Amino acid sequence: MDTSRIASKNSDSPELIISPRQIGGRWLSPTLREPPMYHRNSMTGLNRLLPTAIVFIALIHASLLHAQQPPPPVVANDAQLKPSDPLTPLNAAFRTAYADLRKQVLAQSSPIIIQIGDRLVLFKNGARTEAPALSYRYHELKAVAHHPLALYVILVSGAGAKLDGNQLNKLREYRALVAQVRPSIDGRNFRPAQRERQLRLIDRSLAFMDTTWLTGMVSKAALLQFTQSQREDILANAYEAAEDQINTMHNQVQSWLAKMTAEERKGLRVVVGASHMPRVGNISMQYFSAALGEPYEGRYEEEEERNSDFRLVYGESMFEDEAALRVLATHLVDTEIGVYFFGDAQRMHRDLLSDAGEEIIRKKLGKTPVTNLSNPIPISSQMGIPKGKYD
Repeated sequence: MDTSRIASKNSDSPELIISPRQIGGRWLSPTLREPPMYHRNSMTGLNRLLPTAIVFIALIHASLLHAQQPPPPVVANDAQLKPSDPLTPLNAAFRTAYADLRKQVLAQSSPIIIQIGDRLVLFKNGARTEAPALSYRYHELKAVAHHPLALYVILVSGAGAKLDGNQLNKLREYRALVAQVRPSIDGRNFRPAQRERQLRLIDRSLAFMDTTWLTGMVSKAALLQFTQSQREDILANAYEAAEDQINTMHNQVQSWLAKMTAEERKGLRVVVGASHMPRVGNISMQYFSAALGEPYEGRYEEEEERNSDFRLVYGESMFEDEAALRVLATHLVDTEIGVYFFGDAQRMHRDLLSDAGEEIIRKKLGKTPVTNLSNPIPISSQMGIPKGKYD
């Protein structure tokens, strides 16, 4: 069965590793302070100044001695190729050629639909068309459903003890936010049942916050009772938000499909960009899986299959069009590399060292690493290595 989804690394590297993370940061420079100045026209000031002067002179002397010593040697990272090594330009040429091929493949891949957050974007014949993937009603339902979760987050660290001033201030501020939403419910054109549900969610939270404020504390049992009392209505809002999203996406996608030729519909590819946590069972992946006829197996827990043609791709922590297109192109190029070199379209979509690592870890530690492959193929078999060398 063709199962076309994968967690993608937003990277230029051809060795794609599942479940990526990206970390950024910067160095902060220290702030230097001037030593305090003392009055020199009083004995008290002079007495205070003398110890400081002695220390200052000692520091200057130590600095002069240190300056006379040679600087510590710079430790080179021997694991990196040196610029003078002829392998360095060779590797750079590979990366350049890879990037060029990826651009060519992407230029030939049309049409493409990208769904990131509340946007649907169609790339077709060099044109870009954007449409909403979510409606205003979706955001209303989710916002009301989320607010009891926020209340739990505010209170859970202090549950079972007296709340401190900071926690009480946060509680008071959050209560004001919830209270100002209540009168707005009537003007949102909810159906009667929807309106009553939103009011129940809000009123339970307000009552719980008032009780907590008066007592100055909340027990773990009371917090659990509150969260469970909200569960049914939260799930009802979640269901209707999901229904609204699917309807919004389906209407737009069907409108685009109606303007495509049969060949274009057959070649359509989709990239879904979202965060890590909703990857399993992602609602957009489920929708496009059904729309493209690229079904999952099981209940969406499985990873990609060996015969995937990557019509449907999931990109973790990927929120820009350019990044989504780059990841799709990487998949397509790596698929061809995997087929040509290893006879496996999936081979470059996991760590190139993964199969060897699995065998080595099993032999060295006596344990088998967790793997998504139901029948892992020994690396010696894949690479044509004589039996016994690694088995």
